Amino acid sequence: MCELRITGQPPFTLVYEKNLILAMDSPSKGQELIKRLLEITDKVSQLRTNARRAIKKVQAKLKKTFKGKEVKFQKSNLVLYFDKALAA
Repeated sequence: MCELRITGQPPFTLVYEKNLILAMDSPSKGQELIKRLLEITDKVSQLRTNARRAIKKVQAKLKKTFKGKEVKFQKSNLVLYFDKALAA
């Protein structure tokens, strides 16, 4: 980090009265971050599989719940009409 010749301190310290510490400045924290990212990416496929399973289960439950239930509208019934072109 560059320091000013007059004060001997970096501009960040003069403005914010705190020392600037970046993740790349301390190798141990950087390594921990990389290790954590690798752990997370390893779990993605498992999370995706679990999500698919959960979605299929809920969809099957909904299908079973609404199976055979048919709504027949009469001419005088009120229904909700959504016009996507008008909403945009």
